[in-house]
Amino acid sequence: MSLLTIAEIAVGLALAYFLVSTLCSGLVELAAHRTGLRGRFLRAGLLNLLTDRWIYLRVVNHPLLASLYRDVPGKLRHPSYIPGDTFAQALFDVVVHKAAQIRGAPPPRRAELGTADLREAARLCRACGFTVGEALLPLIDQAGDRVDAARVNVAAWYEAAMERVSGWYKLRARLRLAWVGLGVAILFNVDTVEITRHLIHNPTLRVALADQGARVAGSSSGADATAAAVVGELREVEARGLPIGFSCLAPADCWSETRARSNTAWLLKLFGWLITALAVSLGGPFWFDLLNRLVDLRGAGPRPASAR
Repeated sequence: MSLLTIAEIAVGLALAYFLVSTLCSGLVELAAHRTGLRGRFLRAGLLNLLTDRWIYLRVVNHPLLASLYRDVPGKLRHPSYIPGDTFAQALFDVVVHKAAQIRGAPPPRRAELGTADLREAARLCRACGFTVGEALLPLIDQAGDRVDAARVNVAAWYEAAMERVSGWYKLRARLRLAWVGLGVAILFNVDTVEITRHLIHNPTLRVALADQGARVAGSSSGADATAAAVVGELREVEARGLPIGFSCLAPADCWSETRARSNTAWLLKLFGWLITALAVSLGGPFWFDLLNRLVDLRGAGPRPASAR
């Protein structure tokens, strides 16, 4: 088998994986939007950051944050993102008001607020058992006498926590993508083993898919292709003869075909579906980038840049 043949097989597989991954990613994102998954992860991150329930409730009900909620702040659907500087300002207001409540004195006006006031408020909160005071003190001390610098430090602390939340979300999304990929692979019979076998033994199909892969890699939409465009490409792939879907239509024919398969054939089929699911879990952008690299390799060099 020549290197060109291997490259064409790889392009065909990368094309199939890219199209199926993009379709499955759209389904996962749609489900995440419907269920408010990003918002639930944001809430979990805020609760992990603000372990004091009283502080958390006052922060999410602060006017700067409450306007970001569709419903009652802290309940039902949560926003997908809260800006760091907005969070920092809301947290400062809540901590200062809590310290004033502890002292039994009115809080200073925001225009007159200095780092000394913030430092004193954080110390009072810490002394009363609020862990947020312990977290805020070094951030305020690093700012010196500049309130803006203290706000930037708190915003950076918040953004670092949200980076961890983003990692949690991506891990959950990847797991969901793998399960959706397995379901799509079984439902539409996207069997990697069968697809590879056809690409090896059918030169016409192999070259046609390699050419289609080069066209998709060079398209302007690229990894941001719409669902309609992806479905259109999948239909074209199927029309070229790629073994996607089941050959039987009637339930009786499908049952007869199922009984005719040996145990080894079913193990290979299951193995092919699992490989497809694992490939889908890597996501459409990964396969689009790999598709570009493989197309360049097949063409023995990068494609010339388009004229602007």
